[in-house]
Amino acid sequence: MRLLRFLTIFVLSLGMVRAWDDAEYEIFDLVEEVNESKMNFYEYMELTQEATTSEVRKAYRKLSLVLHPDKNDAEDAEIKFRWLASIYEVLKDTEKRAIYDRVLVEGLPDWRSPVFYFRRMRKIGLAEAVLYLFVIITAFQYCIHKAHYWEKRFTLNEAVSTQMAKRSSKKKQKAAGKTDEEIQKSIEEQEAEVLGPPPTIYDTLPFQSWRMGKYLVINVPLLPWTVKDMYMEMKEQRAEEERILKEEEEELERREEEKREKKERKKDRKRNFVYEEKLEYDLNSNYRTTNIG
Repeated sequence: MRLLRFLTIFVLSLGMVRAWDDAEYEIFDLVEEVNESKMNFYEYMELTQEATTSEVRKAYRKLSLVLHPDKNDAEDAEIKFRWLASIYEVLKDTEKRAIYDRVLVEGLPDWRSPVFYFRRMRKIGLAEAVLYLFVIITAFQYCIHKAHYWEKRFTLNEAVSTQMAKRSSKKKQKAAGKTDEEIQKSIEEQEAEVLGPPPTIYDTLPFQSWRMGKYLVINVPLLPWTVKDMYMEMKEQRAEEERILKEEEEELERREEEKREKKERKKDRKRNFVYEEKLEYDLNSNYRTTNIG
């Protein structure tokens, strides 16, 4: 149930994130920056919220002459002029201004909202994002391994058959003269054999990646020879199969030849037998004819 609840919240969060467009994200980021000056966009441009587009243009031209880095020697002149230009782009556009007016009423997305984190992620570089993802996957993987191990251990301890086997084993071992400590140690050894070693930090992604990288560094240079050995082994195996097949065919031909020879000998014997009978019959007939004559 918890997993289902988590997946539901995650899917809904993705839906919420997709509900915002790039223009809104840019306005959110700009509002967060300008809020450092303790003023909203209208106050920054010395306007009221009811100001028209024409008044926004006039205020921009007036302030740009004051805040432009070529006219202003302050250290933050470039930042303030950049804010001015960005604010002007928002307030002169009807749709963007409507979005900003809604932000003035509703406020920025809360830190508990997925939009908050998505806006932060938009500012993160690729390498930093990969590092964060790497850390998150590592922690999640360790928790999954640990939970799986605890589940196996709990199942083993709660199984009736296992409890019965333990009691039977204890009786036998006590009859053999073993102490309770030796019996407990024996039971723990049996549990360890069934459960296997407990998961450690060395079973997580960073160490797995290190072992994989080490394996590749060692074995990739040997890959041509490994492929060659595999090819030669397959070639030898194919040659052996062909030899066996040829021997089987030769054996089959030999047996067929023996059958043919056996049939021929049988036919010859039959022909000889018939010939001998005929010859004997002719001799007997001649003998009787001679005696009668």
